[in-house]
Amino acid sequence: MALSRWALPEVPTCPYCLVAYSEEREPQRFDCRQHDCCRDCVVQFVSFGIKQCPECRVAIGEPTTDRWLLRLVLFIRTAREAQRKRLDSGKPLTFEAKHFIEQAHAYLEKLFGDHGPAARGQIPLAHQIPTLPPLEDIECVTCWNTFSQENKPVRLTCNHCVCADCAAQWTNTCPKCRASYNPDEVEVDESLLAMAIFYPDLCATIEESKQHGVNCEIFNVLAELHACTKRALVNAAHAGPAPARGAAGSEEAFERELAMAMAASEAEWEGR
Repeated sequence: MALSRWALPEVPTCPYCLVAYSEEREPQRFDCRQHDCCRDCVVQFVSFGIKQCPECRVAIGEPTTDRWLLRLVLFIRTAREAQRKRLDSGKPLTFEAKHFIEQAHAYLEKLFGDHGPAARGQIPLAHQIPTLPPLEDIECVTCWNTFSQENKPVRLTCNHCVCADCAAQWTNTCPKCRASYNPDEVEVDESLLAMAIFYPDLCATIEESKQHGVNCEIFNVLAELHACTKRALVNAAHAGPAPARGAAGSEEAFERELAMAMAASEAEWEGR
């Protein structure tokens, strides 16, 4: 079952200057623990003598970097770029990347499902945030080394992944399905690489941040990711071929998929 349509939300932005968060413009969490803004806006607030959160009027105090939101920002940016490259090549997600999405959706369902603490649009408390489980398929099935920038996953002809070293050394046969492949035609699976790099760091960050809980910005990002994974998996069985380079262009195809996912997300939350 090819999963070609997995649109991701936009990179979260500062609610005041509307510039996307990044490593240079890190999100800062106020003492209210519910609202964020970028570091540059915090400096502006201080220079203007503003000492309260603009949203809830709680004293700003000493804002700290919201590492949880920053990790989500970096993942979305990296995954969106990987999505563009994949659409440009006209290929679906690999089996391993699809499995990652299934597991991510299962986790998000614990928060946003019918019986989850966020089912009614309410921000979950710290003790209601489930621990992220260890994920399968983010390591090479042949050498068991975790995928990383130094050990990149490559897509075989059969749409399975192994690490680049194993793809070069293996007997030109996929270790999972035994399909043959040409070592000269394998390519890095950018989508799975983004997930493999993002996930372990996010696990550690969430455990460190649990005492503070989820704030409004993180809640909104997780809700959008939940809607995107849900829509992708529901439509996977009916997905046509991945958009290829052509008259519409991969960029237009990407934006069209994104618009469809966001419309579904809005409709879902309006109906709650």
